Amino acid sequence: MLTDEDFIAAGHAIRTVLPKLLDPETARSLDAELAEILEHAKNDPTAAADDLEAAIDPYPAVDLWFEAYLGRLEDSPDRSFSNLPGNVTTPSDWELYICPLEDCGYPWLRESPNQPIPTCPNHPDRTLIPYTPPES
Repeated sequence: MLTDEDFIAAGHAIRTVLPKLLDPETARSLDAELAEILEHAKNDPTAAADDLEAAIDPYPAVDLWFEAYLGRLEDSPDRSFSNLPGNVTTPSDWELYICPLEDCGYPWLRESPNQPIPTCPNHPDRTLIPYTPPES
């Protein structure tokens, strides 16, 4: 079961990848919001964990990364992120892929370069493409 501290750790970790997931202006804005939430985490970790989720929720790419990071924490017996032997990727190396059709936008997170890039489950004839944040 995830703890408030797990959400706070994910909040710290995600700040480093915001520029890969959002346009520059939105990344800066969300980073400032997350910094403020994390600053108050010492006083009220439960409220901070809730506030982190609320701040991230409007951004599907960020939410997907956040959930994947939490999933790794939940699966880890020592409650910290660690790679499998021989796997040198870290959460900051994960790549976001999306459906190439603008009206779909299905997101998928590639956690290892060894993972084959799938097709979109909504459009099986379309291979997912790397996500590029829009310009601000």
